[in-house]
Amino acid sequence: RIQMEPDSPEALATLPLLELDDIAAAPTEASWHLDESTPQRCLIHDVATHGIDYLSCYFTLDAVRFEEMPYVSLLSILLGKLDTAHHTAAELDTLTQLYLGRLRFSATTYENETAPQGIAPQFIVTTSALSKNIDHAAMIPQEIWAHTTFNDPERIKTILQQQRIAMEQNFSTMGNLAALARIAAGLTHAGALIDQISGVSFYFFLCDLLDHFDERADALVSTLEGLTKRIFTTALTLSFAGATEDLERVWETGGSFGLAPCNTDEARALVVPEPIAKNEAFIVPSDVCYVGVGTNRTTIGAAPFDGVTNIVTRALSFDYLWNEVRVKGGAYGAGYKAARTGTIMFYSFRDPNLDNTVTTYNNTGAWLANFDPSEAELRGYIISAVASYDAPLKPRALVARQDSMYFSNLPADWRKTLRAQMLDTTIESIRSRGEALKNLAGHETICVFGNKEKIEASKLDLAVKTLY
Repeated sequence: RIQMEPDSPEALATLPLLELDDIAAAPTEASWHLDESTPQRCLIHDVATHGIDYLSCYFTLDAVRFEEMPYVSLLSILLGKLDTAHHTAAELDTLTQLYLGRLRFSATTYENETAPQGIAPQFIVTTSALSKNIDHAAMIPQEIWAHTTFNDPERIKTILQQQRIAMEQNFSTMGNLAALARIAAGLTHAGALIDQISGVSFYFFLCDLLDHFDERADALVSTLEGLTKRIFTTALTLSFAGATEDLERVWETGGSFGLAPCNTDEARALVVPEPIAKNEAFIVPSDVCYVGVGTNRTTIGAAPFDGVTNIVTRALSFDYLWNEVRVKGGAYGAGYKAARTGTIMFYSFRDPNLDNTVTTYNNTGAWLANFDPSEAELRGYIISAVASYDAPLKPRALVARQDSMYFSNLPADWRKTLRAQMLDTTIESIRSRGEALKNLAGHETICVFGNKEKIEASKLDLAVKTLY
């Protein structure tokens, strides 16, 4: 310890500064591989799980039409909460609590540039269990997807009403996420699909369904039953992390998982319409706004996603946007994010402003082009970015990231390459990214969630809708 006042200039001057050369090599990540010799195609992760098994089933959604995707989302909400042919919903909940650490049904898409329209949509059944309970991790999900009965319209209606309320609460408290998702819906096929599954478009579908539930209940049951037959087929990829002998028990217990054969001769039914960018504002009960702006990288001539992008993200989020939107503008938070597949976006959180925040976003390029940090400041951005990149993950999160890399068709050394690019970042390489961002004004897509008075007072050309 330094024996002087800890905050004195003398003390600070004597503190050793971490150099880039002090950063160790990238930590070795547990390996994984695809095994197609098993009863079902299987991603096997060599992760130390400490007696817990992680088992996920990925079912492709290629056989589902775009218009049917909201019903896929309904499936993910309802499965596990309804009776099956063998157990009541209450009994299933008890079994899950007794034998599983996690049971979750969800639908999403991975962005895969080699796939049709750049998307690899999946219905995911995620479980975890102690090694001694691995049989239940194989049997309980199988019972749910194969034998759920959808003949309880009152319970279904109640569950969907709860889902609508949860979405409305998120629009009011996490509107920044909703705004970015809605912007992506107008920029990419993946964004449009996610919007249909879990975004504003799904919310509109859900409200309309609930408004006409009694007259549509029979058709809803028929649709859900039909979807289960088309989704839960042998077009399955299993993901497993745990002991080898436990995986053997999965095959012994699950076998073919009771899945119908997949008709590989059928053409892909899923065709996502071309996205259409819109400037929108959604009025929700709130005193503040959540302001999002985004565009496609190619529209403004921005550089491809690389390690430098991660440093730019930190510089903009923790310097320019922090000072201009949070400190001066009074928002609770603000940030910049760039996606690997081409979108760049800005967002604010609980923001008392609207037009001024959009102007701030549009001035980002000029600020970044003249970015002039000290050597120590630049080094700090790089070190913090690499430290975040190297941060250890819990086994479940690591397995999910590796699964994502597989479905996104990313090379095994992708993260290693990005890390090296981060360490090689220079002031000049950061400034060069500002030139493209100068073109944001006039090419931006805007989405706002928030206060009625602030939205109606805005001079921006926005299509305004009261969400609820």
